[in-house]
Amino acid sequence: QDALDVRFNVEIAHHGIKRDLLKPDSPVTVTFFQPGREKATMEFDMLMYTAPHAFAARFVSDLTPWEQRIFSDLAASVSVTTLYRSGPVPGYSTSQAGATEYVAKETRDGGWCGDRYPRAIFPSASPDTARQVRLAYQHFEEPCRPDVREGLCNIDTVLSTSSPFSKTLPTQAKELSKAVEAAGGKTVEVVGQLKWNNWRFSKQGLKARFPWLLYSMQGVAKTYWLGVGAISESMRDVMNYNCLILRRDFGAVIDADGMVVAQTSPPPTSPSTAPPTSPQNNNTVSNTTS
Repeated sequence: QDALDVRFNVEIAHHGIKRDLLKPDSPVTVTFFQPGREKATMEFDMLMYTAPHAFAARFVSDLTPWEQRIFSDLAASVSVTTLYRSGPVPGYSTSQAGATEYVAKETRDGGWCGDRYPRAIFPSASPDTARQVRLAYQHFEEPCRPDVREGLCNIDTVLSTSSPFSKTLPTQAKELSKAVEAAGGKTVEVVGQLKWNNWRFSKQGLKARFPWLLYSMQGVAKTYWLGVGAISESMRDVMNYNCLILRRDFGAVIDADGMVVAQTSPPPTSPSTAPPTSPQNNNTVSNTTS
């Protein structure tokens, strides 16, 4: 088997990915930078793109009209996970309740929407008297609205690789503390918070069947568009989508746990490298996908 060449701490140049779509036999080239090294360009048979699809125009120099149309429909929402301590919440984290997960009744955008209490991690603690360590969840469909935009509106940010729970978002922490205390969890102490972006299609994009169009385009134009932009922010959904592509295009045999149990091989007929026909207008999209 070929050796893997894995590069860390790589910055792709602006329009550094070139697919040369008018020449099906030519390679995909990627120009990138690494700290302390000269700019480099490498050649590949195929591009597998897993970064946010909404940012693809920054890096891919030759997006097709269909790719531009589909990716421009994606909008970011933001999820926040909070590591915190508080007294037990009646009906949820007391010994009598015995639950490990909680779905909050808050329906406001950015409200306390869920919680987890990993009892197995602290088996010796008394649920009714000890201050509990739990995880809370908030979700913001409109992260750039005036009352929450500070700390949330920069959709270019990515997950930190060092101490991701060390930074607190003051506005979100205050709202969460109020909600937990209103539910009966006393003396809330926020340890840290972690936020990340989710990318979703609009209602109009779903009606135009953009996710299904993207699936039909996988492997076309020398590219597979994978990751959360193709399916959802769920790790399970992303892995299932990858397995679907492996089975469809590479003949993989995959067990119930998502493990490849038979060696993959190129499909009998390789996917076309030709770009799809350009979209002309919204009516054309609807008519061709209904």
